[in-house]
Amino acid sequence: MATTAPIFSNSLYTGSTQSAAKEKSGALDQDAFLKLLIAQLKNQDPLNPMKDTEFIAQLASFSSLEQTSKMNRTMEQVMGISLIGMKVKDSTGVEGTVKDMSIELGKTYLTVAYKETDKDGNKVDATKKIEYNDIKEIKNPIFSA
Repeated sequence: MATTAPIFSNSLYTGSTQSAAKEKSGALDQDAFLKLLIAQLKNQDPLNPMKDTEFIAQLASFSSLEQTSKMNRTMEQVMGISLIGMKVKDSTGVEGTVKDMSIELGKTYLTVAYKETDKDGNKVDATKKIEYNDIKEIKNPIFSA
């Protein structure tokens, strides 16, 4: 008898995983890159200006940075959509099922439905909008026992 692997063999879909949330890094963002380029152009030696090839290389680097940023945002949105129906946990400990995904001001948000305890000690339905980067744990209900 032949054995088959599950369709979702990616670790994202198998049980509980810790997300690789974006960490603040020292990477140069678009604004910093442009400020640096403008400062370089303003302060260059008029008798020895920047060579065309150097300038074109820097503009190509900026273009590459911009495209990478757009691709990262698109991937984040695709991943946000793929989490609908999954159980997630955020950094504050809220754990629930993703019901919806939205994009506001370029950021991806997930609407999570969960149970919370009210002041009388009763479990009540609640929802919370969580930024995608704040997700710390993902559980696929199909593979979770």
